Amino acid sequence: MHPAVNDASPSLLRRSAHRPASPQPPAQLSMQKFWVNHLCYPLLAFVLAVLVISVFHLDRVVADALYWSEGHQWALKDSWITTTLIHKGGKNLSIAIAVVTFFLLAGSWLTPALRHWRRPLTFLLLATATSSLLVVSAKSLTHIACPWDFNRYGGSLPFMSELDQFLHSDSGRCFPAGHASAGYAWLALYFVGLYRHSGWRWLGLLLAVLMGVVFGVSQQLRGAHFISHDVWTFAISWFTALVWFRLALYRSYKQSLSNSVATTSPVLTSTPSAYAAETGIKVSS
Repeated sequence: MHPAVNDASPSLLRRSAHRPASPQPPAQLSMQKFWVNHLCYPLLAFVLAVLVISVFHLDRVVADALYWSEGHQWALKDSWITTTLIHKGGKNLSIAIAVVTFFLLAGSWLTPALRHWRRPLTFLLLATATSSLLVVSAKSLTHIACPWDFNRYGGSLPFMSELDQFLHSDSGRCFPAGHASAGYAWLALYFVGLYRHSGWRWLGLLLAVLMGVVFGVSQQLRGAHFISHDVWTFAISWFTALVWFRLALYRSYKQSLSNSVATTSPVLTSTPSAYAAETGIKVSS
């Protein structure tokens, strides 16, 4: 049996009983961390990437290196690997994944085992379709040319910045990178895994990044895009998926976090009798 706590214990108990466990509820802290990790950090990384590319003229530097390494021509422009295998094959792969996703979604209305996947599969289709549509629409609005269009790389146009092209040109349709979006659009897979609290979200992220990088680099080797085009496509795909996550899955995800915290958070004792019942220590007054 525990000895009675001395007279100083009630004041200590009262101080500890009324002192909050943390400045904010754990669930609220978790959601703040979510927005820092998925909005603030990616946005900061995107802005820094754009600034670095602009300040160090990486579009021109990378394109120069690729063009010169191919013998002052785009030798891989019509290569079977870049055109048939990666360009056409990659596009077909992305379409195939979308078709499988659609049939899984349709099956969720027929098969009880898939019912709990209905919402994330709907999100996945909406996010990938929207990001692809945004990229395609931007290509027709920005009027930015491909590297192979400039006389610096065997074309006919004088080399100019993307801003100058946007303001003064009306013929280019190369920005952002359309083919890379067939890979980066699947960044939405990460958010599906996040919603399901599954570790395979990292596999989804890796798959989307790998597809986007392979598709993007192959187009750069053909002279179809600058590196900045791929950076913008990545950003459009990521933030589009984040917006759809906020609209379609965020409320359920937030509730699941709250429920998880509620089952693991300690209960604060506020009275001597409750303290004694919880700890087995009798407090004398």
